[in-house]
This record gives sequence, C-alpha cells and structure tokens, in this order.
Amino acid sequence: MSRPLLIFVAGPYTNPSAPERERNVSIVHQVVKNLIKKGHFILECHSLEHAFSADNELMHADFLRQTLNWLDKCDAIYFVSPSPGANLELTRAKVLGIRIFHSLEEIPSVSGAQEDVEKVRHQFHAERGRLGIGQDAEMRDSQAAGQ
Repeated sequence: MSRPLLIFVAGPYTNPSAPERERNVSIVHQVVKNLIKKGHFILECHSLEHAFSADNELMHADFLRQTLNWLDKCDAIYFVSPSPGANLELTRAKVLGIRIFHSLEEIPSVSGAQEDVEKVRHQFHAERGRLGIGQDAEMRDSQAAGQ
C-alpha cells in the first residue's frame, strides 16, 4: 500500500474498575503501536479520556462527541471489541461508509513509511539544534531507539 490511512481505534474504555480501564487503555495502545509500525496515522481517544479521568467536569459523552466527529475525517476504523461507545463509533463508521477492520492482519503496511519516519526524525533533531536544546536529550533518544 502506498498511501497511509487515517485509522480510528474503537474499543471499550469505561469500567467501574480502575485496573480494567488501565487494561482497556493498554490494549488500545498495543493496537496503536502496531498500526503506527505498519505506517498508518492513528486517532484514539482512550489516552485523552484517561488523562482526564479525575476531572469531574468532563463526562464520557464529551469524549464520544469528539470521536464521532473524528470519524468524519477518517479513512477507516479498527474495532477492538464491543462496548456501548465502540458500538456507537462502529455504527457511525458504517453510516459514513469508511473501511472497517477487525484484525491487524487485514491492514496492509505502507511502503516508504520508515523512510518518512527517518526524515521527520532528522527534521526534529535539526529543529532541536536550532533551538539550542541539549545534546543529552538527543543521546537519550538515540539510545532509546536502539541506535
């Protein structure tokens, strides 16, 4: 595949149990990691909602409103598993007629994605140098990336 897709990842989040919410976020993060490695662009709301989980001003419906709007911009949805929110997102995807994926094997890798990552990495480091951000941080990033 030559063109990356913008893929929304839908799956369970809400649960009265904090460990279960953590597990749901972890599952979505693993899917996101695999989709990024395949070269696609990803949207998911689990991280955002989780970051605001202690904020009593925002409700789950506030985040669902975001995701249902985001789907208008997406090429596809990856459906992790059913939940009330994920089911609404899946229904919206069907109405929009975007592609629906249920497994990573269905999604092709994007050719040239790794080269694009390297270009961005070099641009980022050049900008960091332009801003005078220390070399220590650059060395940590290179070590973390295994370079």
